[in-house]
Amino acid sequence: MPTSLNLNISEQSSKSEEILLQDLSTYKNKCIFYNNFPYIRAMYRTGSRDFWKTYKVIKLGYYLPVSKFTRKISYQIPNNYEIKTNLAGLTVRCKTQYQQAGNINYTISWINSYGNTVSSDSTISASNVGVKFLMDISRMEAPNHGKHPYIELKFNSQKKKRIKLAAKDLNIQTAELFCNHQFVNLLGNNIVRLESAKLKIANTDITLDYQLKNEN
Repeated sequence: MPTSLNLNISEQSSKSEEILLQDLSTYKNKCIFYNNFPYIRAMYRTGSRDFWKTYKVIKLGYYLPVSKFTRKISYQIPNNYEIKTNLAGLTVRCKTQYQQAGNINYTISWINSYGNTVSSDSTISASNVGVKFLMDISRMEAPNHGKHPYIELKFNSQKKKRIKLAAKDLNIQTAELFCNHQFVNLLGNNIVRLESAKLKIANTDITLDYQLKNEN
């Protein structure tokens, strides 16, 4: 995640500006940020492949008298800086918080499948908390975690609930997929909406209609 953009709200331009954060001829992994505050679109290039992410700044935070700096590029890291984005198909919030000892606690929080807010933390680096986040969701959000196979479900209510949960995940991951392929507007918002999908589950035809109001 972008740790710091050194933005000043009072100096924001109405036009998008391109900020080159790394020397493209020097680093293997490169990124360019397109700023249309509070939305940020970042392109990460690894080898010949480009990957895009969209961020929304929730809090700019503030700089302490004694601050730490990013490693590869010397950017000052603000305290209480918070952004919102999508990672691994989940809507997450990423935040920095300085500790009394002077180190920084990096946090990624999200709402799990039970509706509870959970988080991954690291005082090492933003990259490290990203790794911990992926490990945590693989452990807590695994599709088969505590679930019986669909074909073993005996009641229609159980099958219906399982299909609705899978349909919700499909919608989230589809939105992430199209964002990665740049189906977005100037603010970085997705312009594609999943309206329906047809499935065949154990010789049974299922139609998912995302335009209907969800049932409780």
